[in-house]
Amino acid sequence: MLRPAAEHILRFRWPEVHNVTNWNNAALVALGLALGEERFVEAALEGPVGLAAELAEGVRADGLWWEISLSYHYYTLAALVWTMRALGAAGRPFEGDETVRRMFRAPIDLAFPDLSLPALEDCWYFIALTGAVGHGIPDAAGFYETAYARYRDPEFAWVLEANYSARPRASLEALLDGAGRIEGARAPSFASAVLPQSGLAAVRAGGGSSRLLLRAGPDGGVHGHPDQLALQLFAAGTRLVVDLGTAGYGIELNDDWYRQSASHATVLLDGVSQPPATGRVELVRSGDDFELVRGEVGWREGPYAGVSSRRALLACGSYFIDYFEVVAPEPRTIDWVLGVRGGIVEGLEASRPRATPLEGACGYSRLASLQELDGAVARRLTWQVDGARLDLHLPGAPAEELITASAPGNPAADRLALAIRRRRA
Repeated sequence: MLRPAAEHILRFRWPEVHNVTNWNNAALVALGLALGEERFVEAALEGPVGLAAELAEGVRADGLWWEISLSYHYYTLAALVWTMRALGAAGRPFEGDETVRRMFRAPIDLAFPDLSLPALEDCWYFIALTGAVGHGIPDAAGFYETAYARYRDPEFAWVLEANYSARPRASLEALLDGAGRIEGARAPSFASAVLPQSGLAAVRAGGGSSRLLLRAGPDGGVHGHPDQLALQLFAAGTRLVVDLGTAGYGIELNDDWYRQSASHATVLLDGVSQPPATGRVELVRSGDDFELVRGEVGWREGPYAGVSSRRALLACGSYFIDYFEVVAPEPRTIDWVLGVRGGIVEGLEASRPRATPLEGACGYSRLASLQELDGAVARRLTWQVDGARLDLHLPGAPAEELITASAPGNPAADRLALAIRRRRA
């Protein structure tokens, strides 16, 4: 049975740099070693889509898997761990240790203060360094058992201590890979960090109690979302402005809401979700008084052809300033979207029901309870969730609309309260 299985995998292996290919390779390595047939092992390690190619082309220099989703990052990492185990059991070296170490390290740089992780692209929403990180793979403690035993990194030890402060150390990974003792743990600095090749900047604010995340980078492929220049915000002990990730495949809501621009805190044009593009992000300044990060993206073709956008976030203690610029060759309808967990509790006193729905292929079909306000008047909107409050101060602008709406969260029974600032320019 083993040889036919190996032959089948070799014949029908996923033919590209992809998370599934790494599981194909892990199986080929294990089967080849068990059978004593080097051709399977060689194909898995050195072939056109073998381990060497997957690591070189699939893992960015900042340590993140190219699809950007942290669930798929860990899903790929789980396959690599099984490859390492199989080679180690056979007394053979694993050529890729430094790359895999960076893969374990990258999510720590993106963690929010409560150690939850951002749900980027097609990613499960409820993932954390102290919990599940995906479906059908080890939890975070399991991954970092392997990581600490192999690399003895004090920050990996700290992740384990954070997990075992509330649960026993009892997992398959602790049995297979775990070090005898977890020693020398050191907490990460959680300073502002940039993963430039992946287009992610995590900005520390409020003395470390708040975290802003800005995305402007490469497209995530089939698991990517139209979310260039989207922001996320953790403050006052909870996630406020969120990326919803995915609620699961095979449901309409996934395609017409979670994978649309309107479900992300960014800008969209003419009621159309952003086409694929490659953006760039950089941390301009990091210091005790303020942090400044900016991103930019442009489109050469498609419905956004000739458009370029820039976003700068200035984080100062308990507040941040958002500057967003859109440059287009002809007038466009520009919607600045901010979706916040919870509800708007102040600032809607002068609102009125919107007579017509918002239209467009961008997620607007999922909005409910639309209200509108005069955008020419300066306003403050206040959201409340989990005991936290978020104030949004908007300057008035002539001929501008301000629209609020309710939208699905994740799970869909939870709700986001959206503010949409619309301008024709």
